[in-house]
Amino acid sequence: FHQKLLTMAARLSLVSLLLCATYSQSSQYPGTTECVYADVTDNYVTYCDLNNTLRAQLLEKFENYDTFVDLIGKLVRLVFHDCFGPSEDDPTVAICDGCIDQNMGDHAGIETGAIDKIDGIYTRSDRGGGQNWFNRIPRADFWMACATIAIQESTWLDGSVDFRNIPVDQQDDEIPYIPFYVGRSDCSASPWTATTTTKEFPDAKQGWGHNFALFQDSFGLSNREYIALLGAHGLGRLHQENSGFGDEIGKPWTAAWDVVNNEFYNVLLDDGTRTTRDMDWFQ
Repeated sequence: FHQKLLTMAARLSLVSLLLCATYSQSSQYPGTTECVYADVTDNYVTYCDLNNTLRAQLLEKFENYDTFVDLIGKLVRLVFHDCFGPSEDDPTVAICDGCIDQNMGDHAGIETGAIDKIDGIYTRSDRGGGQNWFNRIPRADFWMACATIAIQESTWLDGSVDFRNIPVDQQDDEIPYIPFYVGRSDCSASPWTATTTTKEFPDAKQGWGHNFALFQDSFGLSNREYIALLGAHGLGRLHQENSGFGDEIGKPWTAAWDVVNNEFYNVLLDDGTRTTRDMDWFQ
């Protein structure tokens, strides 16, 4: 029963990032009229703490547009790699536990590309002007909250190659509401794994059958859910030293690599009959 709960939690964490509801994101919890905040000395967080306070911290730290756009794909990659396991208690289980095996080649680049960029926010105490997140929320929840916020904020980007940032006066007041859940538990050595046993990771060269079986066994995903997760490849860029694909400076799968959309699928479904080859320079 415990394993089923862990699998369900991981499934909700990953799929909810990409299967977003369409109603607006308000400052308070949907259906309420008041925002409630916990104190920085409390050992818990509220919806408003994450949705408003953490969001403001991320936007302030990465206020340069280029740095925030670059962060979106890296945070989504971070939570995916976290949630695929292995669990400290059972290496065959996929679980979001705030731990990454930095010695595993599949996780190359995550430490410097994502963890190091947001860990200062997580570990900063109230004496240093922080929010004591490290005492109030597991690192696994913190990572997932950061990735969720990044995806929401990306909906205010227009996805054009030359000019990605929509002018403020053209931005919609609404961004997608993505259900968010707390209650994950970190492994004992977070942010690094405490187990020496590795769990098989998806392989880009193995194709549909091999990789879908891993997702089905680990999370019980349907075909539709698995395909939805594949769309995350439209975010961010590929770096050769991390994945073996792309190049040294980073090459995207799509032109709009700062936006969650269907462009990645359009690239996959190209049957070679297009009359224009404007996308040929992409991976």
